[in-house]
Amino acid sequence: LMEKDRGILIKNLVLPAAGFGDEAYEKLEELAQIRGCPVVWMKRQDCLRAGALSVTCLYPEGSGERLSSPLTGLGDRNEHSLVLRADYGGFSMLLTGDMSEMGEKRLLELEADTESLKHIQVLKAAHHGSRFSTAKPWLEAVKPDYAVVSYGEGNRYGHPHAETIARLREANAEIYETGKEGAVIFNTDGKTLWWSTWLSHKKKQ
Repeated sequence: LMEKDRGILIKNLVLPAAGFGDEAYEKLEELAQIRGCPVVWMKRQDCLRAGALSVTCLYPEGSGERLSSPLTGLGDRNEHSLVLRADYGGFSMLLTGDMSEMGEKRLLELEADTESLKHIQVLKAAHHGSRFSTAKPWLEAVKPDYAVVSYGEGNRYGHPHAETIARLREANAEIYETGKEGAVIFNTDGKTLWWSTWLSHKKKQ
């Protein structure tokens, strides 16, 4: 999107402060500057607001941090994934990017004495439903009503993993899979939640 004009205007580019100094992010920043697009480096406790909507970064922490995971390898950019909590009235959604179980454990430690991981209605399951994310302790803390697993049909990684889907079912989350149902669209007025899927076109309440 930054390299070629595809008719989509990017007004602001938000990058993870944990990856500051990484060559890949520097390239993105350079492309954004050429297009006159402001770049923001986001970290834990930063917040974006638009009217009644707030989007709060819960993880990862500060600039220059190099996270590593025994499951995904040293310096894996997946571990820079911004975990964002979106709140609008009484609605809350948690976006987890490609964080691993290691990141989930760290975030649970950081938020142990707060309400930030509670009352989550919709959870975007991490890393396309990878086996190494969406662990049981994480689900016990978040307790989502609904979970969206985003992956492409027939992907070469075999996402989502059967164990992850089983953990979500055990947590009593209603599961939506983009590989089976296409895009999942949520709408809310801050009180009521409506949703539909691309393939079903059936709106539920």
